[in-house]
Amino acid sequence: MMCKRWFSATLVCFFVLTVALGVVQAAAPVPMFRVFLKDGTPLVCWGEYARVGDRLVLTVPIGTGARTTYEFVSIPVSKIDMVKTERYAEAVRAAQFAATRGKTEYTELSDRLAAQLASIATMGDPKDRLAIAENARQQLMDWAAGSHGYRAKGVAQLLQMFDSAIIDLRVAAGESRFAINLSGGVMPAAPMTLRAAPSTRETVDLALKAAQAADSDDVKRALLKRARAVAAALPKGDPRTAKIKVAVDRELAAAVRVEASYRRLDHDVRGLLASAVDRGDVLAVEALRERVLRTDRLLGRQRPDDIRGLLEFADRQKDAAAEQRLVLDHWETLRGELRDYQRATAGLIKTLDGLSITLNAIRKMTGPPLTTLVTAERQTSAVVAQYRELFAPEGASAAHSLLGLAIEQADFAVRTRHRAVDARQLAVAKDAAEAANDARARLVQAKDAIAKAMKPPKAMR
Repeated sequence: MMCKRWFSATLVCFFVLTVALGVVQAAAPVPMFRVFLKDGTPLVCWGEYARVGDRLVLTVPIGTGARTTYEFVSIPVSKIDMVKTERYAEAVRAAQFAATRGKTEYTELSDRLAAQLASIATMGDPKDRLAIAENARQQLMDWAAGSHGYRAKGVAQLLQMFDSAIIDLRVAAGESRFAINLSGGVMPAAPMTLRAAPSTRETVDLALKAAQAADSDDVKRALLKRARAVAAALPKGDPRTAKIKVAVDRELAAAVRVEASYRRLDHDVRGLLASAVDRGDVLAVEALRERVLRTDRLLGRQRPDDIRGLLEFADRQKDAAAEQRLVLDHWETLRGELRDYQRATAGLIKTLDGLSITLNAIRKMTGPPLTTLVTAERQTSAVVAQYRELFAPEGASAAHSLLGLAIEQADFAVRTRHRAVDARQLAVAKDAAEAANDARARLVQAKDAIAKAMKPPKAMR
C-alpha cells in the first residue's frame, strides 16, 4: 500500500517536472558548422563536413542570402584542429535537434514513461513493478544518449527519481544484494558557444583563408574567383572591404603564377628527361630530379601531389636511362661491324639505283629494249651473288632482309620481263611489273634501315 502511495507521488513529480521543462522559448535559427584551422581560423561549413582518409571535405558558402555560392573544398586533416571542430559540430547538432525534433521526441517520451509509471502503481507483483521501472529507466537513458544533451538537466533529475524508485522496488521484491547503476554521465560537457552567421564580407575573408589552406590549385582558384565575384558586389567606401578585395586579387594572381610555374616545370623537366634517357645520361636525370626539388622549395612546396608524381616519373626515367646506357654501350661494340656492312652494301645499292630507269619501265610495261634487259640481268645476277657472300652483323638483320628482298624482286622483274617479251604474254609482263614495283619499295626501306642501324638506338618509350 505504501509502495502504491509512493508511486502516486512519484508520478505527480514526474508530470510537474516534464511540464516545467516543456516551457521553453522557440529555438533560434540553427547556425552553420565551423571547421577550425590550427591557427584558430573558423572556416564556415554549409552542412556537415566529411572525413575521407587524411582529408576533410566541406562546402564553403561565399556570400549571403539568395546570392550565396558554394564551393567544395578538401583540406588535409593535418591543418585542422579536429578536437575543436568536432566539439563545435556537436554543439550545432544539439541546436539542430532542439530546433527540430527535440520538443516532439521529449513530449512523446514523457507521455510513454508517464503511462508506464502509472501502470506500476496498479501492479501487485513486486518483480513486475521492478521490471517495468527498470525498462522505463533504460528508455530514458537510451534517449538521452542520442539527443545531443537536450534538456540534460531535467533528464538527470528524472533518472535520479528512477534510481530511488528502483532501489525501493528491489527491496520490496526481496532483493537483499544488488548493485545500482548510477545515473552519472548523462550530463554532457558544456557545449561551445555557437557563432553568429557570417556577413557577406566575412564569407569572402573566410573563403580567402580556405583557399590558403587548400592544397589543390584548382580548388584554390575556384574559391578565389568566387570570392572575387562576391567581393565586387560589396558596398564601396569601407576600408575593410577594399582591403579584402586587394587581398583576394593578390592571392588569385599568386595562385595563377604558381600554377604556371609548376606547369612549366613539369613540361620542361619531362622533355629534358626524355632527352637524357635517349643519351643514357643517368647523371643528367639525377640533376633534373634535384632541379625539381629546388624549384619546388622556391615556389613554397605548394603542389606536393604533382611534385611527388614528377619525382616518381624521374625515378623511373633514371632506370630507363641506365638501361639505355647499356644499349648504347653495346651498340658501340658493334659500330665497327656496322660500318663495314654499310660499305659492303654501298655497291649493291648503287647498282640497284642504277637500274631504276629499267625497273620503272618494267613497272609501267613500257619497255625497256631487249638489249637493256640482257644487261640488267647480268647486273642483278652479280648483285645476287655478292649479296649471298655478305654477313649481317647484329643490329643490321632487318636492313639485310629488306635489301635481300629488293635484290630478289629486281632480279625476278628483269628476268620475268625478258620471258614476257620472248613469249609475248601480258600476264607474265604484269608479274614483272609487280615485282619491279616491290623492288623499288623494298630498296627504299632497306636504305632507311641501314641508315637507322648506323645511328645510336633511341630509348623505348
